[in-house]
Amino acid sequence: MQTIKIQTPQNVIIQYEIASIWDRIVANFRDYLIIISYFILLAIIVGYTDANNPLIYFLFAIPPFLYQLLFETFMNGQSPGMKSRGIKVIRMDGKECTFLNYFLRWVLRPIDLFFYGGVAMLTIAATGKGQRLGDLLAGTTVVRVKKQYSLDNTLFVNPESNYVPVFVGVDRLNDRDMEIIKEAIKVFETSGNMIPAGELAKKIKTALDIQTQMDPIVLLKTVLKDYYNTTSAF
Repeated sequence: MQTIKIQTPQNVIIQYEIASIWDRIVANFRDYLIIISYFILLAIIVGYTDANNPLIYFLFAIPPFLYQLLFETFMNGQSPGMKSRGIKVIRMDGKECTFLNYFLRWVLRPIDLFFYGGVAMLTIAATGKGQRLGDLLAGTTVVRVKKQYSLDNTLFVNPESNYVPVFVGVDRLNDRDMEIIKEAIKVFETSGNMIPAGELAKKIKTALDIQTQMDPIVLLKTVLKDYYNTTSAF
């Protein structure tokens, strides 16, 4: 199992499991099945409507052509195939991916798929960081996130009515900060490594001027609970 360490803008180091070549092959295969199903449905529709206008064929061809770019952009770095396999695109610098990152990955995709994906597989193996040519250009890689989503789904229930926040000022944080906190908790829950949570807890106490001897994990979960109960983010 190959792993990679990503340092976030908050200077928290998070270790991810790099998506294997097999993960990516299976994800691509599932995406191709969706695209093929789309064309079959299109053929049926055209057959029933007897539409022969070339413009119609062009318009119907756009979604498959932009498939990967659109889904990665609007599904936070995942296509349906990637989501089903539990993998996603992240930036190597720990920041959130932008449309430009997804576009650069997409624009080099045809080259990566040369020789039945041989170019991509060779590049992924050579870099050791799960990066094909498109990832190298975009500054991204693909990692496994199944455990992260499982943890996210078990951290909290619905916001409580009349909830009183433990800490003041959590509304100065944002959704990205919450993702980083969840990552730090995930690292502890899955590996027992307290370092990311401890460092992040120190930074949060400094940023929010919190004076407490609370356990780092308890503090982070409390900040999450405060945030989700005092904002509309949940």
